[in-house]
Amino acid sequence: MQSPFTLLDAISATGDGDVWHKFDRFDSSMCVVEVTGSFTGTLNIKGVAYEGGAENVIYVTPLGSGTPGADMTAPGLYRFDASGIWAVEGACSVWTSGTSATMKIVTRRG
Repeated sequence: MQSPFTLLDAISATGDGDVWHKFDRFDSSMCVVEVTGSFTGTLNIKGVAYEGGAENVIYVTPLGSGTPGADMTAPGLYRFDASGIWAVEGACSVWTSGTSATMKIVTRRG
């Protein structure tokens, strides 16, 4: 990946992102996502195994923590394994307050 890919761009309400980031089907990748902004809420990454497939929340692990979970509730760096995933999108399942939140895939290693 050459530059960051934005999954959520300065959102301030619940809902799914506007863009799916597609992976090479046979690429086994560890990705790092950066969450920025000032917010109280819950962000998630959803993935599908194939075009038109069922959306599932992908577990992420905060860098430096080692405890995986489905929710991102604070700015920071999170990693996830994209093995077998066709595409991902960002989502906001809970928005309580704040100005905005942005989520970008900033690194990807195969």
